[in-house]
Formats: sequence, C-alpha cells, structure tokens
Amino acid sequence: MQISLQNNEDYEMSVAIEPWATEFILSPGATASLIVSSTSEGYPYIALGRDLTSVYLWTGCTCRVEIDGVPMNFPGLLVPHP
Repeated sequence: MQISLQNNEDYEMSVAIEPWATEFILSPGATASLIVSSTSEGYPYIALGRDLTSVYLWTGCTCRVEIDGVPMNFPGLLVPHP
C-alpha cells in the first residue's frame, strides 16, 4: 500500500508516523510517499491538523518513506511494531 501526502500550504508541515513516533518535516510543495508493507490486513488512519498530520498504522506493519522520490533513512520503521 502506498499513501501519498502533499503539502499544499506555504509553510512547513510535520508528519508523524505512529506507533513508531517517527516525525519528519514536509516542506511547502513537497510530497511524501509512505510505502506500507504487512503480512496482516489493516487500514491506516490519518489525522489532519494545521501543522501536524499523523498517520496511524496497524500492528505488524513496516514503512518506507520517500520525499519527492528520494528515500529517507528511518530504520526504525523497517521493524514491525508489535
């Protein structure tokens, strides 16, 4: 599953990926792609706020992040959360 988040605002936006409590900044005009893998079925929950977007994933997921096509280094997201 891939989740795309685009910052259409003229200010930086924080993005949090839960349950890992991993956070990064998305610059104006940038797009983040979250590539989610899991052996169990589940669905993300996305909470939108003015300065923070939180993406809640389910137990057993792993996640890779790309910003504007460039892979980001968040090794903790590659370990499934119990």
